[in-house]
Amino acid sequence: MSVTLDPTVERAIRQRWPERADHWMADLPERLDVLCHELGVTPRRCFPSRFALVVEAESPSGAALVIRSTPDPGAGHQTAVLERLAAADLAPVVHRVDRTPCAVWTVMDAVRPGTPLDTAEPSTIPSDGVVKLLRGLAAGEPGPADLPDLTEWITPRLTDPPLDDQPPHGGPASEHERLRAMDVLGELARSRRTELCHGDLSPGNALIAGSRLLLIDPRGINGEAAYDVAALALKTSRHDVTLARAAAAGLARTVDVDPDRAEQWAIVAAAATV
Repeated sequence: MSVTLDPTVERAIRQRWPERADHWMADLPERLDVLCHELGVTPRRCFPSRFALVVEAESPSGAALVIRSTPDPGAGHQTAVLERLAAADLAPVVHRVDRTPCAVWTVMDAVRPGTPLDTAEPSTIPSDGVVKLLRGLAAGEPGPADLPDLTEWITPRLTDPPLDDQPPHGGPASEHERLRAMDVLGELARSRRTELCHGDLSPGNALIAGSRLLLIDPRGINGEAAYDVAALALKTSRHDVTLARAAAAGLARTVDVDPDRAEQWAIVAAAATV
């Protein structure tokens, strides 16, 4: 299979990291070929992605791996979280991480069937998959050292919203909503936590793996399970903050997370348009 970078991904990368884009794209074909040769696998298909090349490759025995390459300067942090999630049995096993001057390459197990939660037929979704996943996050495992803090990452989204990183439903929240959220964030920061946190928990980042769910594409920050609960509630409530607050509190009670903190994080996440 000849792997071709999606033009949409190329445009997004050129816009986000123009100083790294040319070097990364020039290096991409040869480095992928070398890596596949070393691993003894053949590329089979590409997965959709915003800022990365994501390829599923297969060995002659039928074992499947996912190879991901991105020029994102924060990819090292994302990989650190992914490895910690994998160690907690909440993400695919990571077999290899290669760092170059312009990219991070990650090799992990492919998830089978690997259907994202938001596109799965209801009958195929593990009955308690979401609850088990969130309880795993709520175990309070410490996050990797030297990662950005959740508060540190989300504050700029409230004070100076990035116009090139907004969800499909619309643009930044109003100034009133963002100012209110800053007050709530200040209250949350008084008891700041630095636990293992996915940071971008959406139905699209939870894949069906037989009788359970596994996570992909973490944010690369340390935070807390209450935020992950809030983010999932927001993204399954059509970004309606009233619905999200109620959903976050209810889900938090189910998985033994502080419902008040989850509800507060839902207010912040909605205003930050995560």
